[in-house]
Amino acid sequence: MGKYFGTDGIRGRNEIFTNVVLTCIASSLIKTINKEKVVILIGGDTRKSTKHISGILAKELSIRGADVLDAGIIPTPAISFLTSKYKADCSIIITASHNPYTDNGIKILNQNGEKLSDDLINVIENYIDTYRDNDIIKTSGKIKNIHEKAIDDYLNHLLSSISSDLKGLKIGIDCANGATSIIAEKLFSKLNAEYILINNNWTYNNVINKDCGSTHLEGIKKLVQDKNLDFGVAYDGDGDRCLMITNTGKEIDGDHILGILSNHDKKQKKLVITVMANQGLINYAKDSNIDLIITNVGDTLVYEAMKENNIDYGGEQSGHIILRNKKMRTGDGLLTSIVIGDIIKKSNKSLDSLASIVQKLPQIITNVKADADAKESFKTSIEVSTLIREYENILKKEKGRINVRPSGTENLIRITMWGEHEDYIKKQASELAKKLERIISK
Repeated sequence: MGKYFGTDGIRGRNEIFTNVVLTCIASSLIKTINKEKVVILIGGDTRKSTKHISGILAKELSIRGADVLDAGIIPTPAISFLTSKYKADCSIIITASHNPYTDNGIKILNQNGEKLSDDLINVIENYIDTYRDNDIIKTSGKIKNIHEKAIDDYLNHLLSSISSDLKGLKIGIDCANGATSIIAEKLFSKLNAEYILINNNWTYNNVINKDCGSTHLEGIKKLVQDKNLDFGVAYDGDGDRCLMITNTGKEIDGDHILGILSNHDKKQKKLVITVMANQGLINYAKDSNIDLIITNVGDTLVYEAMKENNIDYGGEQSGHIILRNKKMRTGDGLLTSIVIGDIIKKSNKSLDSLASIVQKLPQIITNVKADADAKESFKTSIEVSTLIREYENILKKEKGRINVRPSGTENLIRITMWGEHEDYIKKQASELAKKLERIISK
């Protein structure tokens, strides 16, 4: 992580994105690209602040000579896919993903639709630090509204990603009042599925992710069971995550989905997962002779490992699923849901049955509040590292494991524990959280 960029771009409360900050970012990006004529694709989610941030960035980029392709409200994976298709020099996504509407963020992708390398982030951050408001302004570029074209091009890509339709399947869809709201109905309609949409407010709003979507599965679970649907899908605010619900109300996360994908494609004997993966997925892979490459948290790290090792499937428990064989470079909730729907239809098996190959073991996540200073203290404290080693040894005796890390997107330190007995690891996680809180608050 850099000074301004976290694991998923620049993210924080809406108030940090002042006109001065946005002007500074625009100027730094133009300097970093350093071309005579620059083309930049921009889009974002449904937060009210997104419209303001996007507008300022587009204006400041254009007066510095860039041609800006404004895709409006659109999912993050669509921007990733369309960056290279439109031959843009880079793209900007305005979103705070699964965070509440009070937050927002800026993700920058390179010309291939991939998240930026650390070296390039360092260059941009150096320009930000040395920014002065006396930039030499080039001949102004143009701002072109391409919203309808972008949606159509992304929709066509999704439709071409599976070989049949979803006719006969009854599906519940929770759009989190976010960016997928703009396209989900068109997609599932063209695939001839029977579907019910909830939380699909596709205007700029203050209800994105509020008690809905992938972080609040209660609504989609109730819908699936009340309406006797085959399964349900839930996206997050910017559409790069997908979690699912079976017809019996079971929650299906990224670990289950990776198991289903690898089991369906017998030729693919490798998966990329993160340190947060459940032990049940690791056990399934071992039993199925599937090699695992395990990275730290972050879909950027997952994608880099996939690319380096030529692996088609990878992702995170949180629902970021990357399908390289479908030309994707980031998690794509819509794509994931229709690919799994395609597997359900072709196999003539329920989602419950398909997911049963991954038998999850107890896993507890406990959060400790931590501001930026506390996160730094966590990283450097010998007392903290000694404490974590103590609990690593405790968990090993119970055939469990532990992961403790600062969140890259929120003011939290996350404690995750796995083990065979849920009550035991709950007790250990609670004890560790209290001790950790005392240390970092000193």
